[in-house]
Amino acid sequence: MTRQRLHLVKAAQPAARFMVRRFPVISYRLTHAYRLHSTKRQEEAAYAADWWSRVLTVGSMSFLLCLLIMLLTGDVVWLLLGFVTFLGCPILRYRMVIDAAEAYREQITYELPEWLQILVIYLYAGYPVPAALQQMAKKWQHRTGPLAAALHQAAAKLSYQASLSQVLHELAEQADTNEMRSIVTILLSHTLRGGDSTLDTLLDISRQMWDKRLALVRKRAEETTVKMIFPLIVIFIAVLIIVAAPAVMFLGS
Repeated sequence: MTRQRLHLVKAAQPAARFMVRRFPVISYRLTHAYRLHSTKRQEEAAYAADWWSRVLTVGSMSFLLCLLIMLLTGDVVWLLLGFVTFLGCPILRYRMVIDAAEAYREQITYELPEWLQILVIYLYAGYPVPAALQQMAKKWQHRTGPLAAALHQAAAKLSYQASLSQVLHELAEQADTNEMRSIVTILLSHTLRGGDSTLDTLLDISRQMWDKRLALVRKRAEETTVKMIFPLIVIFIAVLIIVAAPAVMFLGS
């Protein structure tokens, strides 16, 4: 990033702080989405203000550019385009952040049933919860999904003698799904009381998660089908024009 752009972003900080206070719900959702893919907790409070300053900077620069073009050409359409760009930039960027967070949670939901099933097998085999998590991390050492990354971080913290309760709560916070929060609560209960009843409960959750994973796969298949319709229509129209153009030209002549 150039120095000029950094100065523009800093200049937009007062307006950004006003937007954070004016739209607390949006700012909270932005910070929450940032938390999913960052371990730098000290930067969370500043993320929303930084996001607002960047989108306001981009929107303002786009508006000024359109205003300059309007003054040079005398076309009012450029002014309308500037307003649309200024208002649309925050909306589009916000939608991108929220969609990325939703895709993150869906990927966690997709990976969770297999993870839980293998974890329960280790627990049935007599492994304590910390050892089971570390074995899972070794088994998933070549995976690159968000759940695998969270698991590797948890195993690394456990290897440094971190508190199991703290590690599990951080794992649930990083995964950010209701199922993982339930699993963490049951694992803590199993650590305190033991017994097979908690493991049976985890197996029931695993079965429910497999059903949810199947529904997610079906949803993705439907979305892929819908996304393919528009390109196919465009291709069909293009082929139709190519095939029909000679006949139309012949009839016209």
